[in-house]
Amino acid sequence: EPAATNICLQSEDFSTTWTTFDATITTNTVISPDGATTADTFTTSDIDYSSVYQTVTTVSGVTYTASVYAKAGTVSTLALEFRGSGSSPDAIFDLSSGTVSSGTGTIEDAGNNWYRCSITEAAVDTSELFIIGRGASGAIGDTIYLWGAQVETGPIATSYIPTTTASVT
Repeated sequence: EPAATNICLQSEDFSTTWTTFDATITTNTVISPDGATTADTFTTSDIDYSSVYQTVTTVSGVTYTASVYAKAGTVSTLALEFRGSGSSPDAIFDLSSGTVSSGTGTIEDAGNNWYRCSITEAAVDTSELFIIGRGASGAIGDTIYLWGAQVETGPIATSYIPTTTASVT
């Protein structure tokens, strides 16, 4: 496995450097893939697209892989986007069947109904948004469990690298 750096901050705490859009985050509510109670609950507050996102510093033209561990709550649809100006590559994942429903992404079984979902795309700007959401529509109060966000250079998701206030290699 190549060396990698997770440039996504607060990879296990979606209530800090992350911004919510029509959603709330409740921290440390569920047992995460590493066995600790550090996974967060993402709850929608609108029937349309709800998300949590973080801006990451990138190099235009360089390929990045953005990933997150997710588990179905009351809904099993997860959407990921890695967005720069004029671009919005995304993938929709089914957390019940462990499949990619649409778009280009990768989903890996992490055990105990957790999946690591990832998308790979070349950056088009010097900063991009890593967006995690429920998908296009649903109900107020839909939940998904999140843990272990990672954004790294290269075409694959390497082993998870936890971060707090700085990037970690």
